[in-house]
Amino acid sequence: MTAVTRAVGALTRTLMTSTALVVAAAGLVVLGAGSASSAGLGAEGTDAAGAAGARLAMSSDSYESRVQYYVNRKRAAHGLRALRFERCTDGVAEAWSSNLAVTGSFVHQDTGNILGTCHARYAAETLGRGGYSPKALVRAWMRSPYHRPILLSRKATRIGIGANLVGGTWVTAANFTRF
Repeated sequence: MTAVTRAVGALTRTLMTSTALVVAAAGLVVLGAGSASSAGLGAEGTDAAGAAGARLAMSSDSYESRVQYYVNRKRAAHGLRALRFERCTDGVAEAWSSNLAVTGSFVHQDTGNILGTCHARYAAETLGRGGYSPKALVRAWMRSPYHRPILLSRKATRIGIGANLVGGTWVTAANFTRF
């Protein structure tokens, strides 16, 4: 059983019980397990100028790569090292964004899934939903008092991103880890 398969199983179990466990929090940055409602925390909306191009001309892989590119540009502008792609972190992000897309929910996963599945020491997550281009999504995260500290955290060294296009709307989960 691969780490991604284990992550999908863990995420499915978490989703089934998350209704009882979800709590509102000011962002999701953890050094241990936790779950948070995205009410007011995730980037939701549209970017009219970039939405048509993002919807029509981009695969999920391209969208995810562009999000990582813009996250790393923001980090570089603040004197921080680029986050490197990490397979396990990406697998968990892919599974969670798929779960959100299928269920229509918009809640943070229990970061214990990331920590346990990937054996990470640090985990954080940002979510986005809307007609955002990758650049506009990262801009929205940077304008959020909850997400900006995650993108600019010195604790994170790796990143994994899952994005699914559903009815013209991107559902994105970005996971940040350190090992």
